[in-house]
Amino acid sequence: MFQFLNEPYPLQRNLGRDLLYALAAGLFVGWFLVTFQPNDTYTWEHPYKYPFLWGYGAVVFVGLLLMKSFIPLLLRSRFKEQSWTVAKQILYLLFSFLVVFVGCYFYYNWFMDLSFNWRHFFNFLLISCTIGVFPLSAYVLLDYIRQLKRYQSGASQANQELTKNKGGMAKEQMLTLNDENGKAQLALKSTQIFFLQSALNYVEIFFQQDGQIKKELLRNTLKSLETQFPQDYFQRTHRSYIVNLQQVVRVSGNAQGYYLHFTEGQVGPIPVSRAKSKQVLAFLKEN
Repeated sequence: MFQFLNEPYPLQRNLGRDLLYALAAGLFVGWFLVTFQPNDTYTWEHPYKYPFLWGYGAVVFVGLLLMKSFIPLLLRSRFKEQSWTVAKQILYLLFSFLVVFVGCYFYYNWFMDLSFNWRHFFNFLLISCTIGVFPLSAYVLLDYIRQLKRYQSGASQANQELTKNKGGMAKEQMLTLNDENGKAQLALKSTQIFFLQSALNYVEIFFQQDGQIKKELLRNTLKSLETQFPQDYFQRTHRSYIVNLQQVVRVSGNAQGYYLHFTEGQVGPIPVSRAKSKQVLAFLKEN
């Protein structure tokens, strides 16, 4: 029943977008509290009432920016899209929600000069969890369904075009791949190569030779090798991959984006970054 919790979910990190999101949320919270003054705030008299209410917006801004940008940056090994799921997204959003609310709790106690009370604190956490878990879960689920439909539909359209266009002959030329010192290390026909994958200071080349799938490790960068390939059908589909799009026979999609499949099942699938999706699918549909 809850199998969807283990389904892939997109992990989007963009400092500029996160900053705007946190700023907008903080401004909205501050404006809302000052304008509507809920929970008897309207009758509360204090010389610093309005700065105090705007202070909640500042707490929201700092909390969201911390959770959306800086924590994932500090814990990069924990925040990898290939292992990110619906369940992880729900739990992290709930945790972020709690961090913001706890910040507001301590902000209120500090301003009112109240002593810390564990009982009140845990009651506050319980109420916050009860309030947050259902709407946050519903939001993630609906967004997951929207993203899944979008990429599955795009993959289906691309596959229809791929079926029509696979009758033509693939372009073939000899390619000589050089190492970081410019020395020739590997000579292959373009039709033999499936893709290249970045591996720290090396690049792995996956190709077919004598009816077998082989892999060669070349000391170089993906960026440098990219200039050694024909730019029309060898394309960067992801920051870690260059793919021979002539070898792609099928496209699949999940909530994280598109994946490219080859005839030989031993290699792939290869992810397509969301920034490259439009460009890659356009090539597959037209060639």
